Amino acid sequence: MEYTILVIEEAENELDESFIWYETQKIGLGDEFIQYIQISFDFIKNHPEASEKKKKIFIDI
Repeated sequence: MEYTILVIEEAENELDESFIWYETQKIGLGDEFIQYIQISFDFIKNHPEASEKKKKIFIDI
C-alpha cells in the first residue's frame, strides 16, 4: 500500500521560508534542505509503521 503525505499550507509556507533562508546562507543549501525533506517524506511513506503513531497529521505537498 502506498501512502501520501499531505502538507498543510502553513507548513508549506514554513518550508518555503526555510528554503529561502538556507539559500541566503549559501547558494544551493536550500536545494539540499529540500532534498533532505523529500528523503524524510519518502522514508515516512515507505515505512509508516517505523515509529509510534501519536496523532493524525495532514501534510499537503
